[in-house]
Amino acid sequence: MVIDDDPRLIKLLRDYLQQQGLQVVTATSVSDFLQFKWESGAINAVVLDLGLPDGSGFEVLAQLKRTQHDLPVVILSARGSSEDRISGLELGADDYLGKPFAPRELLLRLQKLMASRPSLKREAFEKPGLYRIDQATFDVGRQLLKCSDTELQLTAAEAELLALFCRHPNQVLHRDLLMQQLKGYVGDSADRTMDTRVKRLRQRIEHNPEQPKWIKTVWGKGYRLCAIVQSEHG
Repeated sequence: MVIDDDPRLIKLLRDYLQQQGLQVVTATSVSDFLQFKWESGAINAVVLDLGLPDGSGFEVLAQLKRTQHDLPVVILSARGSSEDRISGLELGADDYLGKPFAPRELLLRLQKLMASRPSLKREAFEKPGLYRIDQATFDVGRQLLKCSDTELQLTAAEAELLALFCRHPNQVLHRDLLMQQLKGYVGDSADRTMDTRVKRLRQRIEHNPEQPKWIKTVWGKGYRLCAIVQSEHG
């Protein structure tokens, strides 16, 4: 969730974070925030501006820490005084990033914070169930992929990666995000571990791994599951 009253900044962050495979909801004021319908697991982190038109971001932060205790909060503000930074951290903010800022730096800070939360860092198996991937059926709990009359028993690692793709169909998942979700930390950009895992998964589930139908490479960014995906969670 991004809470900021600057429409240009909201658009920039929403577009950038969605390109990295994250889903983004926004609020532009304290009243917008208070009207938000919270659902368990719906929000994994909050980016919060202190200067809101109808109140203080500190008010929002205090409310978050009363009701959403384990939710990571990054303050993103033009207020750069040490007093504001100290006040934000004392109220429970997890990080403080001054404006102007690099979206890439914000992304890495968010990933690091989410990776440190046991309840957030391995989302692929949070809700085992069934996924329908085009004409195939994927049983997450049994690690079983059924295509026509063929049943393919996946390894735990293969099923975990495919489940993560199914949770974000037709979205670009950046390598850093995949590594953070599956391994619990943000990896080095030169780390090719995730590329190897994707290659192995393709070899198991694609008819032609060299020209994959489902898991496509988005050069310079990551991967996308190109399929119609329907979920049936238990």
